[in-house]
This record gives sequence, C-alpha cells and structure tokens, in this order.
Amino acid sequence: MNMKKLTYFSLLIMASMAIISCGSKTGQKTSQADSIASKSEAKTDKSSASAIIENALKSATGSSEKADDGKFLRSDAIEKAFDALKAMPKFKGKKVMVFQDITFYDFQGGRITLSISDPNKPDNIDQYEYTNGAWGDPAPINLSGDGKVSDNLTNLDEINYKAIPNMMKIADEKAKGVEGGKVGNMISFSYMPALNMRFFQLPDGIKGTRESYNLRFDKAGNVSEFKKN
Repeated sequence: MNMKKLTYFSLLIMASMAIISCGSKTGQKTSQADSIASKSEAKTDKSSASAIIENALKSATGSSEKADDGKFLRSDAIEKAFDALKAMPKFKGKKVMVFQDITFYDFQGGRITLSISDPNKPDNIDQYEYTNGAWGDPAPINLSGDGKVSDNLTNLDEINYKAIPNMMKIADEKAKGVEGGKVGNMISFSYMPALNMRFFQLPDGIKGTRESYNLRFDKAGNVSEFKKN
C-alpha cells in the first residue's frame, strides 16, 4: 500500500471518530425549549463531522473545491427535489409539515436533510435525506419531553426555498467585497418557536483572509443580518 492510500485511510478513520463522538446526540429531545437547542446542537455537530469527511476525501483523492461547484444551491435543483418529495404517495395531495429546520448542502452533488411529521400520525417525526439525485428511506426520530410537536412545524409550502438561488447570488456579491471572501457551501432554514422566528442563514457565512461575516435572511429571502464576526 502506497503513502497516498495510507493517508486516505487515516483521514477516513479520523472522520469516522468525529461522527461517532456526535452521533449519540442525534434525535434526542427533552422539552419544547430544550428540543430546539438539542436538535440544533446535534445538527451543528453533524455538520462539523460532514465537513471533516468532505475535507478528508478531498485531501486523500486530490480533488479540488470544484467538485462541489455551487450549482445545486444556485439552480432550480432544490425546487425539483421538493417536487419529487411532494409527489411521494405518502405526501401526495397532503401538507408536508417540516419539523424545525432544513439544511441544504453543495456536497456530493447536492444534499438536503430535514425532518417531517407523518401525515397519518402527526406526532411521529421522520428524517429524510436527499442525495445523489434521490430521496432515501425515512428514519424515525426519537422525541422526548412534553413539548407539542405541532408547535415545531412549518408547512413546506410556506418555506421560500425557491429563493435560495437568489440568496446565494446575494452572498456571492457580498463576498466580492471581502478580501479573499468565500461563501460557505450550505444554507439552512430554521424555525425557533420560542422566539416565533423563521429565517434562512449561511452556517459558515462568508470567510475572508482577514475577516468573516455572518449572513442571515428573513423567511422571504431578504437580507436581515450581515455583520462582521
């Protein structure tokens, strides 16, 4: 086995260890308020693990950032993905009720993760993942605490995901004004019931060589925050 392969496997082992360390948090909920924080923390850890895997694979294979060139977030691919979701027998002709948040990635050619209330059993929440151009099978989420599931739901039709390409365009323009500015490869929609807030944000913001910025959009897709870290 040559050195390049050894490096590849070493990096994958590191990535796997990162996932194991945060995997036990996923799907664990306590109360309505804690539920929001718990799920957010779990997703943050999961996103960090995904980033480690992505960087490990790129380093090992010699692939560049061009492998994820931003086309998924900057085209109608997200709209088509949700059209396919709504056409599933389980959801066809019914409201698709999203639990708390959605994350969209320019990773593996485009990826979406979200949790949805079962139309037939509304208190049951399942996680769905879109990757490689298709939706995978749902995975049940283990909820706990006395918070109401209904208080954490948003109708997918009320989430302006069609505006994401324009949000990314705005981010690209703002990055031009930052020395060495680069836009992160993911955007998320979040609902915080305790604050009655729904918004989009770039978790990684815009990172430059000398400074970084947070970028947030309101639920309609208008810039609501752009400030230096």
